[in-house]
Amino acid sequence: MTPYQLEETFETFGLHRLYEKLYYPLWIKGTMDDEEIEVLETFFESYDFENVDKIFVDEFLFQYQCFKIAYRNFN
Repeated sequence: MTPYQLEETFETFGLHRLYEKLYYPLWIKGTMDDEEIEVLETFFESYDFENVDKIFVDEFLFQYQCFKIAYRNFN
């Protein structure tokens, strides 16, 4: 996924503040480079990011990886 696609996906779900917080660490780690937009969109539809100020990149990635495994096993 390109940086533009990543930003657009966060924006679509109203998660601009979360994107601003996580963009640089995600970019440095390169973890979202090979991800599919559909999986990230479904992740955002399934999870509630009510308090984005308390979410750290490692917590976000852990939750996302767990979701991605379940998503692939059930689809």
